[in-house]
Amino acid sequence: MKAWQLSLIAAATASSGAYAVNPDGIAMGSGVTFYPGVELSIKDDSNVYLQPSNNEDSSVITRLRPNASVVADLGTTSLTGYAQVESGSYDLDSDDNYLDTLLQGSADVELSSRQSLGFDAKLNMAHDPRGTGSTQGAAAGSVTDPNEYDETALNASYTYGADSAFANVTAYAGTYGKEYSNNEASTSALNHDKVKIGAKLGLKVSSATRALFEVRNTTISYDDSAAAAKEGSEMKLLVGAAYDVTGKTTAELLVGNSKREFDESTNDSDSRFSWEGSLKYSPTGYSTVNLTTGQSANETTAGGSYVANQTTSVTWDHQFSSYWGLQARAGLSKDDYVGVDRSDKNTSMGLTGIYSPTKNVDVKASLDKAKRSSSADALDYDQRVAGVAVELAF
Repeated sequence: MKAWQLSLIAAATASSGAYAVNPDGIAMGSGVTFYPGVELSIKDDSNVYLQPSNNEDSSVITRLRPNASVVADLGTTSLTGYAQVESGSYDLDSDDNYLDTLLQGSADVELSSRQSLGFDAKLNMAHDPRGTGSTQGAAAGSVTDPNEYDETALNASYTYGADSAFANVTAYAGTYGKEYSNNEASTSALNHDKVKIGAKLGLKVSSATRALFEVRNTTISYDDSAAAAKEGSEMKLLVGAAYDVTGKTTAELLVGNSKREFDESTNDSDSRFSWEGSLKYSPTGYSTVNLTTGQSANETTAGGSYVANQTTSVTWDHQFSSYWGLQARAGLSKDDYVGVDRSDKNTSMGLTGIYSPTKNVDVKASLDKAKRSSSADALDYDQRVAGVAVELAF
């Protein structure tokens, strides 16, 4: 299977942790392959509503997630589709039960040896568990059901150039929308849309290094007039480099400036140093380290004009044998709520052990710990989640 064929499947299954199953798929003819799968997991969450230490509630959460992928290799055109349904059941309170649906698709078209088009689309019908989003801290008790929303995204890109060419240019555009469907008292002011346009230029410096320049503008609009003060745009100007040594190390780092401006004068514009970076190190075929880091501007669900986020995460995947694998992960992030007196520091770490008796079956055991230290003491929390899961893929 080609790398592009695995990208969407891997992304859609990332939430389950380490992904070791290696399905053959079901050949449908004419270059089309069908990949069905299912995962059942049971997790014990020590602090299901993310409350301070004197107010924690624990729950056992059972999740069932059937999914299916379709991959079509049609020569110069490559198509990928993914569908997933996830059902979650809480033994503490059945009002927290949920049913989420995810649909994704992508297309890559080679127009010529130097020109290509890319398209992707997503429909995510999901929820914010109580204790997150607009129901953080004591607000978790203000609603009886989790906030439900529909999330849509459409993206397109055009690339001119080739791997061996001195210059590559990619122009891209996309739309994103998020709309909540219940608990309107706390969610109606959160519905928003984004339109993104940008371009990225890569110049070949050596056989392994390429200089990068990127400009990106995103406009943000809100449905509810009560949130009009948060409407505006974000402009990013970034420069950096990409490094690629086949089979060993790939890295990309962009640094520059991000400026958030607002349509109404009630919020001042805000400029910050910004960066986006990734590193993949594979010294052997059975061990891989992935590092990602970045600064971004996110929409706020809990006060302020927006959230300035800084995050760094690292994962280590190691295959001890054809039967046994391990994933270790750690993350550190900081959220500054611009316009209000709130700053959060978030840390997380976890381990997942995988036993694969066959290439179609994974049995997993995991332990994760998370902590938030906030300038608002009522929003501090510690959380421990232990779980087991069985995943089948064909």
